[in-house]
Parts: sequence; C-alpha cells; structure tokens
Amino acid sequence: MRRGGAAKEWPLVGFTLLAQTAVGAFWALTAAEAFFASEGALFLDSRALLVILILAGAGTLLSLFHLGRPLRAANALANLRSSWLSREILADLVFLASGAALWLMETGGFGSAALRTGLMVLGAVSGFALLCTMSRLYMLRTVPVWKGPHTPVSFFLTALFLGPLLAAALTPAFDEYEFAARWIYVAIALAASGLAFVGMALFTPTVGWLSRPSPTLLAYPRTKIMSHLAVRAVLLLAAAACLLLFLLRSADGSPAPLSLIAGSIAAVASEIAGRALFYAMYSRVGV
Repeated sequence: MRRGGAAKEWPLVGFTLLAQTAVGAFWALTAAEAFFASEGALFLDSRALLVILILAGAGTLLSLFHLGRPLRAANALANLRSSWLSREILADLVFLASGAALWLMETGGFGSAALRTGLMVLGAVSGFALLCTMSRLYMLRTVPVWKGPHTPVSFFLTALFLGPLLAAALTPAFDEYEFAARWIYVAIALAASGLAFVGMALFTPTVGWLSRPSPTLLAYPRTKIMSHLAVRAVLLLAAAACLLLFLLRSADGSPAPLSLIAGSIAAVASEIAGRALFYAMYSRVGV
C-alpha cells in the first residue's frame, strides 16, 4: 500500500483546476450566445477565447511536469481503446483545437456562421468529454478514496463554479444583454458554491455523511481532513456572501465590481483548498 500527498501533485492540481475553469467558461459563454442569438450578441469573442485557450493550454503544459518523461507525452495517445488517460488527452486536444479554430475565425474574420456554430458545439462536447474522462481516470479500484461520487461531483462543480465567474469577468456589461448574462453567470456560480458546500458535507471520503469508510490502512487523518474542510467552508461562505452582495447590488443598478472580485478570489482559494485535500487523501492499495 502506498501513500501520496498534495505537495508533489501541484502540477495536477493546476491542470485539473485550469482545465475545468476553461471548460466551464466556454460552456457559459456558449450558452449565453445561444440564448441571446436573436439579438446578435457575441460572447465568445477573440479576447474571451484567447483567455480560455491560455488557461487550458497552461493546464495542459502543467500536466506534463507530472510525467516522468515529458518529451514522450505523445505516447500517451497510443491506447485509446482501453486507456482513460489517452481519452482524456484526446478530449483535451480537441477542446484546444476547437477553441483555437474559433479564435482564428474571430481574429481573421473568415468562416461561415454554420462553421462557427459547429466549432462551438464541438468545443462544448469535447469539454464535457474532458471532464468525464478526467473523472473516470481517477476512479481507480486501487485508490478507494477516489472511487466514489466525490470525484466527478467535485470536478463538475468546479467547472460550474469557477467557469461562470471567469465568463462574468470576460463579459463587459456595455448593454442590457451583457449585463443580464453577467448576472446569470454570477447566479450560477452562487448556486454552485452552495452545491459545493453540500457535496463537501455529503461525499467527502471517510467523513461525509454518505461516504463509506476508506478500507486503506494509510487513510488520511480525520483531524487533518476536518481542518481542510473548515478552511474550505469558510472560503465558500465568503465567496457566497460576496457573490450574493454583487447580485443584490446589481439588481439595484450598482455594478459592485469589488464584490465580484473578492468573491472570485475566495472561490478560487476554496477550490485550491479542496483540490489539495483531494490529492492529500490519496492512498493506494496494492502495488
């Protein structure tokens, strides 16, 4: 049986959080553009796409530092039929490629509306596939602490929490449609913060109300889990309070940018704390 830790897994912490944030922002901006299509509103512009590509690309580069031989990373694509790692990498590359193609179309001013719509759908679907394969990759029989619902729940909630906040930052509220979209983004993030709090209480391995005790002998100490959870709970509550203040003041016509900034910082900090705990609890049964 082997025990890991969060200290040596920071490349994966960065990769998972950056990739999930990029996917969540792409979903939010795509949904807003589809919803306001009749108004001709453009949310996935070149600036927003560039930021999403930088985040997703940085996450992909960070993941290479986890490999023993980064220069041989292309070999990980050789086993798509049976390897979830290969499928994760393929989904990541398709997501990056679709986003890059959209960015080139926006900056170059070429391509049809149908092609643009097709690339948006491809990006949204490949982003969903990336989160699914990422979740499945970690749900190993030899790592019981990751095999439960905690893994996919936390990965998708990160996308629904941080992604809309990034989309709100990328959407300038110059007209009523952009203002409405930003309000909806923050409302979704606020709801996701509540779901993250509930999910943490229900599904956190070994301490959650609906979790099963870990069968490993090297289980992460319960006191340390609770201390991590206490920090994350405080950060989640702080983020929720700031986001709620932003929504209330926005409804009265006040922009309240400081509330959004503070809420976003607390949200990112809470997700880093949660992901650090995720890797710290790693313990492997067998060789």
